[in-house]
Amino acid sequence: MDMRRNATILLTLAVLLGACTAAAEESPGDGRLVILDETGNVVTMAPDGMDIVTLANDGGGGVTYFQPIWSPDGSSISVTRSDAGTFSIEIIDAETGERTSTATDSNSFYQYWSPDGSKLASLSVSGPGALGLDVLDLGASNGPIRLAEGQPLYFSWSPDSSEIVAHIGTEPLEILLSEDPTTEFGPSGDFSAPQWTEAGIVYIGVASRRQHLMTTKAGGVTNVVASVPGGAYFTASPDGQRIAVLAAPRDDVGQSVFAQQAPVLPAGRLSVVDADDGSFVEVDAGVVVAFLWDPTGERLLVLEVVDGGAFFWRVWEDGESQVFAEFTPSPELLRDLVPFFDQYAQSMTLWSPDGDAFVFPGAVGGEPGIWRQDLSSGSPARVSGGTWVAWSHP
Repeated sequence: MDMRRNATILLTLAVLLGACTAAAEESPGDGRLVILDETGNVVTMAPDGMDIVTLANDGGGGVTYFQPIWSPDGSSISVTRSDAGTFSIEIIDAETGERTSTATDSNSFYQYWSPDGSKLASLSVSGPGALGLDVLDLGASNGPIRLAEGQPLYFSWSPDSSEIVAHIGTEPLEILLSEDPTTEFGPSGDFSAPQWTEAGIVYIGVASRRQHLMTTKAGGVTNVVASVPGGAYFTASPDGQRIAVLAAPRDDVGQSVFAQQAPVLPAGRLSVVDADDGSFVEVDAGVVVAFLWDPTGERLLVLEVVDGGAFFWRVWEDGESQVFAEFTPSPELLRDLVPFFDQYAQSMTLWSPDGDAFVFPGAVGGEPGIWRQDLSSGSPARVSGGTWVAWSHP
């Protein structure tokens, strides 16, 4: 009897220990921040501003660093470096500081790692009125390969890192890097960045003289999710099941039975749409200028502007909102990220790995710097000086 009792106790302890170990393994960790500090150098730090590591200390003067971002596993950082008219993409090991430098013909103003971290895509000016999309294979000895040119040019990596879907000008979407015949997409509607999720490619297309939020899956199967009469901005949750959509207020020509089968999203309002059936809920928000999902796909970070030019953050979750203190965005945030937030939402994040906090560059109460806002706190905490920040997701 005692032996059975002891065996039961040991088994219970083993189960509990296994559960604790599994929970520890599943914990997303705190991650680290990469910051372009007030001197123009690249540093990383813990989310509380401690444990600072300088990865580039020659910034300022003739040397400029631009928009450092994390690799998907948080082991490396890519950043553009310019020096007296010469340009390069620097890949820096976040632990050792060792770097690989790749010369580029012009300034790479946007970079986007493939999901597996094996490649880096970048945009640069290729000529008057044109942008170039290049891909650098980090395991190859050759330099960046030019994939496409045009303007505007937006793109998204496939989840398996083998292909890129590009939206160039007003042309239909195009699959790049593919060895198979490309999927045929119909006419493009009014939107900027497509997003390739596990559930398919999300974009705005035209059918029956109406613009629609659509998803196209492997094999070219297309689903009309909702109608957006004047086009839209959107960002999808990581799994592609929830799509935040800001539909533009504009009338299309005509109606159709086909169009009426899809829910019509309210113009000028931010909505969260179910990708399967098109059902949606409106976010109680005012003038929205950007919105970004957290890594869990449960919370939506919304940037709003109010009269007088002040900005504030709203966090929406399942119909409820938290509103945080007014602030002034850094010029870099307002100039570089906000107008193109649907593209940046795919390549970097302001969110912590667990979705319980976010960071931003700007001035709070007139004091500039990098700020961390915990959802459990009413006020943000200043963690550093600087003009740009991104949070790693190890």
